[in-house]
Amino acid sequence: MAFYKSLCEIMKGDMKHVEQFIAENQQTINKEDPGGRTALHVAVSVGNVDMVELLLQGGADLNLVDKMYRGTPLHVACGGGQIEMVEMLLRSAPDINVGDKYGNTPLHVASDGEKIDIMELLLKSKHDVNVANIYGDTPLHAACRDKHNSAVKMFLQFKPDVNVVNKEGNTPLHVACLRGHHDMVEMLLASKPDVKAKNNDGNTPLHLACLGGHHNMVKMLLASKPAVRAKNNNGNTPLHLACGGGCSDLVELLMKSIPDVNAQNMFGYTPLHMACGSGNTDTVKWLTTSSKPDVNMVDENGNTPLHVTCCGGHSDILKVLMQFKADVNAMNKYGDTALHVACRGGYSDTVRELILSEPNVNLMNKYGHTPLHVVCHCGHSDTVQVFLQSRPNINVADKQGNTPLHLVCHHGDNLIAKWLMEFKPDINVLTSKGNTPLHLACRGGRIATVAMLIKFTSDVNVMNNDGSTPLHLAVLGQHYDVVALMLSQFCSELGLSKEDKVPGKVVECFLTDRRKKVYENYSNVTPLDIIKDPDFKKKINGFFSPEDKCVLCGDKQVTVKFLPCGHKRTCKECSKIRLKKCPQCRQPVTTKNVFDYQKLEEKDLLKIAKVLPTKWQQVGIFLRIEKDVLATIENNFPSDPEEQSYRMLKKWFKGCKSCCPLRDALEEAECFQAIKYLYSIKKLI
Repeated sequence: MAFYKSLCEIMKGDMKHVEQFIAENQQTINKEDPGGRTALHVAVSVGNVDMVELLLQGGADLNLVDKMYRGTPLHVACGGGQIEMVEMLLRSAPDINVGDKYGNTPLHVASDGEKIDIMELLLKSKHDVNVANIYGDTPLHAACRDKHNSAVKMFLQFKPDVNVVNKEGNTPLHVACLRGHHDMVEMLLASKPDVKAKNNDGNTPLHLACLGGHHNMVKMLLASKPAVRAKNNNGNTPLHLACGGGCSDLVELLMKSIPDVNAQNMFGYTPLHMACGSGNTDTVKWLTTSSKPDVNMVDENGNTPLHVTCCGGHSDILKVLMQFKADVNAMNKYGDTALHVACRGGYSDTVRELILSEPNVNLMNKYGHTPLHVVCHCGHSDTVQVFLQSRPNINVADKQGNTPLHLVCHHGDNLIAKWLMEFKPDINVLTSKGNTPLHLACRGGRIATVAMLIKFTSDVNVMNNDGSTPLHLAVLGQHYDVVALMLSQFCSELGLSKEDKVPGKVVECFLTDRRKKVYENYSNVTPLDIIKDPDFKKKINGFFSPEDKCVLCGDKQVTVKFLPCGHKRTCKECSKIRLKKCPQCRQPVTTKNVFDYQKLEEKDLLKIAKVLPTKWQQVGIFLRIEKDVLATIENNFPSDPEEQSYRMLKKWFKGCKSCCPLRDALEEAECFQAIKYLYSIKKLI
């Protein structure tokens, strides 16, 4: 407690108390408080020279480090700018090169505060001008960083190592260039530093000056003959960085030193790529007019400077590049031309300029997308309007069979769809999955687009590869406004007035799956049976051909399978008509397979169940019987596979009596004995 009281008295400047403290604490005069300060630290901090001299005479340690704060008493005096205190401490011959917690010496501290008189005292006392702290910074580094011109001038008088590097590999010149201190760079250059030195990132001082856009600094450095073609770790030359920053004045300076205008960095970018990316037209003009770089050179992704320009929508730069014969049809590694890139960004002015150069507007990228596909997918309506002026092929399909209209209908951009319709596209073209644009619009619930397409669509009932019509997809997506619109179209085709309309759910249930029996209840009643008006029932039944009736004649049984799709839609006689596409999915027909259409009887189920192995559940799944129904059968008839098989078959039999679906299910489950039985009873030929 007495020690802390003594420190308080020292701070008050009580000399008598200090004398008493020294007399009573000969052995503990260097005792530290919790902050690591001794009595000498405290006396120096209050600037009492006489008290400090008294403590030193009493045996106080001049080199003891205040570990928690600012180092030795000399650090404290230098930081406070106490020149008389520093002079007195130096007379006691302290270790003037000792570092504090961060390795900073008294000279670092004095330089940090630009205490010129103290710096001169320390340097004349043989302080090491090149001593570094834990970051590798010498006092000269610190002065260059903080723009202390007077300090730098002072240090240079004592011949420091101007090429010493810190832990980042930076010399003092690097630091001055990075900070943009022009006067400091001029002073350092007078000491003949290594202007070609690279830091840990491979940057020379010229790189850093160009990166900061410092015109006068670059001019001074160029006078010292730096390596203008030197590359940093990313492969960038100073010219790359000047171009990337859009500094046309720097480019003008650098071009006088004959840099490599076609040098590529690690990403394949040339200075021209960088200039085009910056969007600075003057920079591009300087490069192209003064050195004639390769305007079609590609980066690692195959992008030319024109691709980079269009990525940013820089129309003025585009005009410059086209004057130097940039290849407007050049493709990158993704197959994109500059037009693809401009369309993706929605840059209407850039697209307009590109079109003036008469590019191939129908070129496809690796995904089969033309520029029109790209701009329609991105939904840039203004750009679409501009691009359509080039009269592109609006019916070209990508690798999935999507035309631009498919993509627009998928996203529901009605304005773009309207513009496309003015060019009379094929609205019945199918994707690889058999979808028309109307399918996609209905699936997405795009009611405005659906309403427009219906006006031009000849067949709103066309089915995709899954057998779904546009209405199916609207119902499955619960887009009831679209459902209502589609149902009104059905009613129109059925010749019904508004008064004849039945509840939408009734028709919806019927139309959601062409296998109408799927909605049969346990009393064998379908929603259609509920309709009391027999005329309407007759009409709607006539509107949809039963699956076992030929879709062409509507009378005879289906006996022909179309390959490769596998759909069964015509009788043998009608199949003689030369059909190029399947009536259901519209896929091209390669061949036809004739078969006899037979119906099972209930007695056949028992016989099939006997030869059906334990795979009855797999067969049930392939017959589209729900899993919970199969689980109920298994629980009700445990340990009896034959009965389980029969119950499963009977459940299926209520909705379909055809051999063919059963045969397909048995083939999928590899139940060959049961298939053999079907052939034996002449149900299959």
